[in-house]
Amino acid sequence: MELHQLRCFVAAAEQLHFGRAAQQLQMLPSALGRQIRLLEEDLGARLFARTTRAVSLTEAGTTLLRDARAILARVEAVERNLRNRSRAGAARRLRIGAIDSAAAGLLPPLLRDFRTKHLDVA
Repeated sequence: MELHQLRCFVAAAEQLHFGRAAQQLQMLPSALGRQIRLLEEDLGARLFARTTRAVSLTEAGTTLLRDARAILARVEAVERNLRNRSRAGAARRLRIGAIDSAAAGLLPPLLRDFRTKHLDVA
C-alpha cells in the first residue's frame, strides 16, 4: 500500500466516479483504475462494487476510506510540521564577527555556553 494509492482511493471514494476522480487528480481514468486494482490486490479485498451504471463502496472500502483519510491527514501534518521547522531553522542562524584576539580566547567558551542553551540556533 502506497500513499499515492491511498490518495487515488480517497478521491474515487469521495467522487464515486472514476472519471471525475481521475480529473481531480490530473491523471487518466485507466491509470486511476490500475492504482485502485493494485491497492485491492495488495489488501486482498474489493474496495468498490462496480456496475455499468454506478460505483459504490464495499464494507472494506468504507473502512479503508475512514482510515485512509486519517492516514493522509497525519502525513500532511507531518509534512507541514517539517516544512515549518525547516523554515524556522533557516531563520535561526547566528553570525558573529570578531577580531583575532577575541576569536581565540573569549569567543570559544561563550559560543559553547550559547550552544548548550540554544540548541535550535546554528
